[in-house]
Amino acid sequence: MKIAIITEFLYNFGGIEKSILSLVKGLEKKNIHFDIYSGIYDPEKTFPEFKGYNINSFRVKKLPPAINALYLRWKFNRLKLKGYDYFVFFGFHTIAAAKNNQPNCWWATQPLSYLYGWEGKMNKQEIIELKNAYSINNYFIKIYLNFLRFIDQKNIKNVNEILAISENVQKRLQNAYPNKEISQIVYPPVDIKRFKYISTGDYYLSVSRLSPEKNVDKIIQAFNQMPTKKLLVVGSGPDKDKLIKLAKYSKNIQFLGFVEEEELRKLFGKCCAAIYFSKGEDFGMGPIESMAAGKPSIALDDAGFKETIIHKKTGLLIGPNIEDIVTAVKYLNKKRSEEMRKSCEKRAKDFSEERFIQGIINNLK
Repeated sequence: MKIAIITEFLYNFGGIEKSILSLVKGLEKKNIHFDIYSGIYDPEKTFPEFKGYNINSFRVKKLPPAINALYLRWKFNRLKLKGYDYFVFFGFHTIAAAKNNQPNCWWATQPLSYLYGWEGKMNKQEIIELKNAYSINNYFIKIYLNFLRFIDQKNIKNVNEILAISENVQKRLQNAYPNKEISQIVYPPVDIKRFKYISTGDYYLSVSRLSPEKNVDKIIQAFNQMPTKKLLVVGSGPDKDKLIKLAKYSKNIQFLGFVEEEELRKLFGKCCAAIYFSKGEDFGMGPIESMAAGKPSIALDDAGFKETIIHKKTGLLIGPNIEDIVTAVKYLNKKRSEEMRKSCEKRAKDFSEERFIQGIINNLK
């Protein structure tokens, strides 16, 4: 058997890229041949392991957002590959390739939010935000969105199987594509074997992109009120300077920026607990990595976190206020963290790379 993996981009050190790496390594072990086709591929901006594979791409750099979406749809629509038994799609715009490349499946992270909204239905506020992001007026944004939505609904008809990354995403996809069955859930892979318990330290860990939707500012404000509780912030992003300024009077908060994988594993292995506070998270790999290291997570009682964290067994699911973070941190001390260790390690196994790989391979026909 030979399959083609078609992805929208290999451009970041992100979840999609990690998932594709997990898949290809699994295919290699099973002697299944494959090639990778990427709309955008920059080998210097993503995992170096990709350099060892046969990757065909359209571009190295991204175009402006609105143009980029239409360009990729056009290129994928024209893609006609020969000599493959099956096609696996990653990313929104790759489904345009479904018409000429069958049989296929789409591993879907979510419907396009600016077409269908975060819950699969567009609302007025999201249209305003999109208009501001693209700096174009309402008339043209309406034409653009309607056109792209028309293309998207046409493309989805040619997708044979849709594999959602979570129950949360499955519901969103069903709203966006009511005439299409989203029959299976294949959770994203986490290399749980690389994370191990080392000790239970005295610090709490925030690992995420420093951007508004991650709500790291609320975590920092909570620790501003707890000078005896230590917080380590891992990650970078557009809000970095703003967040550093927010914590400038708190000696208990330390910013580590981007850290290498080996150092990140050590930080998980030695922390007391990890904290995540983003809203609308599709799935969220962070809590799984934390649990694999035997550590519970404190997370917003919302979306993907509700599927992975078992309240008061592998972590805490909390309300949306800063005070909720304060209460949770004071509750989840070293003793309670250690009591949750075995449950965390057991729960992490439900999201292993092996389960992800098998979930995709089960669809190969």
